[in-house]
Amino acid sequence: MLKRLVRHEHFGEGRIASIDATALRVVFFGADGVVSEQSFARDALEKGIVTPTILETGRVCQSMDGECEVLRALPKLDEAWQRYEVRDPSGTIAVFSEADLDPLPSSKESKPSARLAERDIHNLVQFRSREAFRTACIRNLRQGGKLTALLSARINLYPHQAFVAGTVLDDRRKRYILADEVGLGKTVEAGIVIHDLLSGNQDARVLIICPGTLTEQWFCEIYSKFGGQVFTLVDLHPESEIKWKQVKHVIVSTAQILQFASEPILNQTWDLVVIDECHHLLSGSLLYQFAASLSRRARSLLLLSAIPAQQNESEYFKLLALLEPDKFDPARPEAIEDFKRMYDAQTSLSRRLQPLIIRLRGLSTGDYTLDDIHRQITKLLDLPLLSADERLQKLRRQLEQSSDGHLVVAQQIVDHVADRYRLYRRILRNRRKVLQAEQKIEVVTRLRDVIRYEPGPLERQAWSAVGELLENSFKMSEDGKLVQAFARTLWQSLASSDCSEDVPAIVES
Repeated sequence: MLKRLVRHEHFGEGRIASIDATALRVVFFGADGVVSEQSFARDALEKGIVTPTILETGRVCQSMDGECEVLRALPKLDEAWQRYEVRDPSGTIAVFSEADLDPLPSSKESKPSARLAERDIHNLVQFRSREAFRTACIRNLRQGGKLTALLSARINLYPHQAFVAGTVLDDRRKRYILADEVGLGKTVEAGIVIHDLLSGNQDARVLIICPGTLTEQWFCEIYSKFGGQVFTLVDLHPESEIKWKQVKHVIVSTAQILQFASEPILNQTWDLVVIDECHHLLSGSLLYQFAASLSRRARSLLLLSAIPAQQNESEYFKLLALLEPDKFDPARPEAIEDFKRMYDAQTSLSRRLQPLIIRLRGLSTGDYTLDDIHRQITKLLDLPLLSADERLQKLRRQLEQSSDGHLVVAQQIVDHVADRYRLYRRILRNRRKVLQAEQKIEVVTRLRDVIRYEPGPLERQAWSAVGELLENSFKMSEDGKLVQAFARTLWQSLASSDCSEDVPAIVES
């Protein structure tokens, strides 16, 4: 038994140095070459506290003749020691017993696979330390992983932009309307979401749809501020040259969609679709139908508009139908009726849900009690809109029948009501006056400098032609919204030569 090579899960490899009536002493080599001696009970080997070890092929050891490499373990005969066939640096083959071999702490190979093959994994304390460090790193990445897109972007990030982007990134279903007022950074917020997606998966397919006058701005913003991401600007390429199955990051104008791009776009699967100035969809049936079809093919959808809906609930319904097509399906009359009931009840719902949220937050500070929360839940669930919801009534009975888990049940009620009945939960909007009042952005005074400009004969002729064309259109057409969409294109044509080329095709159609 003396001089046998053994292993201990904590101390690693060692050799039995002595044994007496009460103790077994082992000298451990140590992973870093530091020798230590430990004492165990005499029967430690029989009980498996220390176990015999076999040197693996390729293991480097120290023998009486110098360093050598283990070639193979020989069949064990009657003797107690294991024998090995080894080779020294000169190539000489010899046979040594384990009593004459001291395994070196590490082999000449430093690869993890080689260390694992040699069972050179350090002791249990070091292993647990590495495991704890790895667990902490994973936890840190999970908690702060979304900060990568925020911190690596070349932007001056404002708190309201970080809030909007963080809300979208934290949601498993990234389908929102970004409705900040003009100049508050909707493009930045959407850019952070795009940057986060592409940082994790460069092969993700991203589509940006916007009016023709904004395509170049989007192209430059994404490239210069969000990691140098290069997008294919469809408007700059002939239709025949675009390989739709190969392009993954695309910017396209609404004009190109109406001309030729709708079908190839709908034939692809998109990880994220961004539609800028989405309120234009409400006035054009063709664009809206295209967006509705695209919505069902996109995993995530961001609609950007400073004025997402101006008229009535029908416009809100059309926008929400893009975000949640299964819930707000225009083809289902019952979905329209459900929406109208929810739309009419939003004020009452907000007045009862928000106090419940405040009471839940104030419970920990002692500002409110469980009785306050119960009373507010009763007021909330007494709303006619919620009275027929079976899940809410089941949660209500749980509160009445048991005194355990009240906070958990109350939070489940809040989450269900917010997710199922709040129409504006997916509309994120910041107002300039509110942000200025809260000192989150600086007040900027805009000074107007009026410069008089006298148009030339060609420009006056173009203005006159546009005015005449619009006047005749209003007289001849019965569809006012269609004429409005046509008028918008005409006005854009006066500022963009590319847009003016589209006018003849629109007039002919």
